[in-house]
Amino acid sequence: MENCRRVSGPSFCDDVRVDRGLKLGFLACDPSLRYGNYAANVFNQSSIRESGALWVYDLNKPESSAGKLVLQGFDGPFHPTGLSIAPTTENSTSARTVLLVVNRVPFETPRVEVLYYYPARQNLVYKKTISSQHFHAAHKVLAFSSPFVHRTDDTPSFIVANDHGFNISHWMRNYEEKFNLPAATLAFYNARANETREMAWRLQMPSALVESQEPDSVWMAQAKGGVVGLYKTHMSSGGRQESRVSSVDTDEPMTVTWPGWRVNEAHPQPLKDVVIDPQETPSRYRMQYFHEPVISHDGSEFGSPSAISFVPAESLEHRAERVLVTGQYERGFLECILE
Repeated sequence: MENCRRVSGPSFCDDVRVDRGLKLGFLACDPSLRYGNYAANVFNQSSIRESGALWVYDLNKPESSAGKLVLQGFDGPFHPTGLSIAPTTENSTSARTVLLVVNRVPFETPRVEVLYYYPARQNLVYKKTISSQHFHAAHKVLAFSSPFVHRTDDTPSFIVANDHGFNISHWMRNYEEKFNLPAATLAFYNARANETREMAWRLQMPSALVESQEPDSVWMAQAKGGVVGLYKTHMSSGGRQESRVSSVDTDEPMTVTWPGWRVNEAHPQPLKDVVIDPQETPSRYRMQYFHEPVISHDGSEFGSPSAISFVPAESLEHRAERVLVTGQYERGFLECILE
């Protein structure tokens, strides 16, 4: 990736998402990331003096910088990590964009903030907070394209990835880290039922969620598992996966389905990416790792990449495919042209 430019403005960004209709990139950035490490349970609270923010980047204005969005109507600490752009019921018009943001305040249970972005006024407005005990280590969020959407305020159903199986204050968190336990989970929030349930278990630090082009499917990366998998919904038991609830819109009884998940494919395939070590007796597997260094325009390396978002050529005036890359401990982010 030699054709990369470091874009100034935001720093310490954990996630990035592109609204292809508006041709805007949204970034979740938090200066407190440089004072802590969620995996190691280490935080220098005395140094955390400011909240994070969302930034917006206009993809049709090359050589421009990103702009910081002021969150209106929100009171409290704001430390955004995961970010997702939600479908609306306005027939894909640009009047309003719904953003889901994981607010991960140190030593508190994370929650999901529902925000509205109005492109005409460039306003970011707080709508509401969604909390659940199943968000104990929430890191990433993905709006789920399904009919389960509020008719009143466009809050979608969504998936939350807990990067650990235990909250940061739980004594088992240290054991999970020390022994690399596959204890992380996925949780599913059903907007019509206003209820959350866990839907996948025994994961190893899920670090990214992306909706697949296949229906009812999600790509998920597991940082400690070293694998990217395609997960597809399935129905295994109607008795366990269906429940009767009262609709939050109409207060009438309705049946909701809680998705089950199975792995359709995984990359890399474990047996394809290991070789037998001839020096070992008895023979053992030896891992092969493949790394592609990410270089910015000035030749410097871009460390700790945390998220990447693809921008197809057909959605831009300049007709070049691009990616936006964020880094948790980097100042600025990368815009790279793919050739």
